[in-house]
Amino acid sequence: MLVSSVPGQSEVEHHAAEADPVAIWQARQALQGEIGSHLSEQVKIVLATEDLCDTSSGRALRNRCVYLGVASASENAVRVAAEQSSDLNMTLSIGGLTALNITKHEIRSICLEAFYERWRNTSLVMEKWLGLEASSPFFRHNSTYAKTDA
Repeated sequence: MLVSSVPGQSEVEHHAAEADPVAIWQARQALQGEIGSHLSEQVKIVLATEDLCDTSSGRALRNRCVYLGVASASENAVRVAAEQSSDLNMTLSIGGLTALNITKHEIRSICLEAFYERWRNTSLVMEKWLGLEASSPFFRHNSTYAKTDA
């Protein structure tokens, strides 16, 4: 049986005697990195299969593999996530940004800034951008707060 995801943050917290959100997040990310490393060949194949993006299930699989690849520190997956972040398909674009959002990689900020510049006049899309910025475990920039005041 192939497992490509782990229980969600809230599910783990619910079952923990004393929940430590930071420790749970770190453990979940480490486990996803291990899964990505273990499935690295399969992830590589999925990321190289272009016609996967033609269906919603294919896009979901691709996004999951991009995330696992980035979690396992695959430079190829980081590159694919960055390219995908500017895709015209919002599912793919958000999938790429979500994967980059778990890293300290400098391309994360570049891609989020490009997404912001592209969609800043579309409030529904900006909610997605703000959600990504707010959920990032590594970045807290005053420039993000300044953009929300504009």
